Amino acid sequence: MQYDTIGWNLASGDGFSLEPGVPTPVRAPVYPFFLSFIYFIFGHSYLAVRLAQTIVSALTCLVIYWLGKEIFDEGVGRVASLILALYPILIGYTGLLLTETLFTFLLSLAVLFLVRAVKNRSSKSYAISGMFLGITALCRATVIFFPLFLFVGLWAVYRVRVRAIVHFSIFLLMMVVVIAPWTVRNYFRFHTFLPVATGGGLTLWAGTYVPWDGKYQGAGTEPLKSMAMKYSAIELDKRLFREGLKNIKEHPIRYLIMSIRKFPEFWVISSDVFGIYKTSFWYIRERRYFPLFVKFCLLFLHSFLVILAIIGFSSIRQQWKSYIIPLLLICYFTGHIFLVTIARYHLPALPYVFIFTSVCLIRANKKIIESKVKVK
Repeated sequence: MQYDTIGWNLASGDGFSLEPGVPTPVRAPVYPFFLSFIYFIFGHSYLAVRLAQTIVSALTCLVIYWLGKEIFDEGVGRVASLILALYPILIGYTGLLLTETLFTFLLSLAVLFLVRAVKNRSSKSYAISGMFLGITALCRATVIFFPLFLFVGLWAVYRVRVRAIVHFSIFLLMMVVVIAPWTVRNYFRFHTFLPVATGGGLTLWAGTYVPWDGKYQGAGTEPLKSMAMKYSAIELDKRLFREGLKNIKEHPIRYLIMSIRKFPEFWVISSDVFGIYKTSFWYIRERRYFPLFVKFCLLFLHSFLVILAIIGFSSIRQQWKSYIIPLLLICYFTGHIFLVTIARYHLPALPYVFIFTSVCLIRANKKIIESKVKVK
């Protein structure tokens, strides 16, 4: 596990490296530093990491409560945070050494302050949100292009467009200031412009490679295996990016069909029902022993919550300005269908889906109560 190796090397004084003393560009820095802090205090303890991630996940529930309350009301905040706290797959991921738990928490902080910024037209909140999104991008670079979506959203919400540009500039400046030191580090270490880490080329190439039907098959699969042995991480990333663009140019219709197919796979069909199979909460040594009914129950639960979210969104679609930020974020993460759609990539967007699920449940409960009163 690369995150574990880098984290332990950091804690041991061997730098940000996969091989002691040899700097690496393959991972974003925040999660390995998070691991190194835990390892420095508790030693190379996976249990300590899992406990820390459990706390982080609990804090995410608290942030989502504040977010639901900020956008709608306290009832929505409570229900959304409760769903998030009880959702089995997110609970399971607290036991894995992956970025999802920390990334989701950092992103929720950025979204909370951004919602407050848009609601109150607060320059301070825009600055804080930009700072947190910069930290989030240093945890996983997935969100680095989200400001493009944000600009469109602010342009639609603000009546005074000049003010929208000013506030967006504050947000973007703070985000760049946070990311810049790591970008400078990469430039001096590897003599190339690399904002966060490599990997963008792989996600584009794998998502456009026709023989794989746009689905990632693993680093040990040809032709990726041979290419990885031939080139350095940075050279491979650049080459894969060029090949990805070439794939789109040569097979535009096939690429479009592959992307459309990935939409239900990303959000529902291939929801990560196996995410908890190897965790401290539900440890099963072989995936084939994972009970079929449990897989079905998790898939049914996920699909049910997503359907409720769609109903909830439809019932309040005219109030779109109040929830423009979480809506933009859901749309942004859906963009994975044009790249690689690994199921766990949708997990950081689930808290915002659950907010709309909560809206549906609150409104349904209200109608039931009203109907009972009419009967009486």
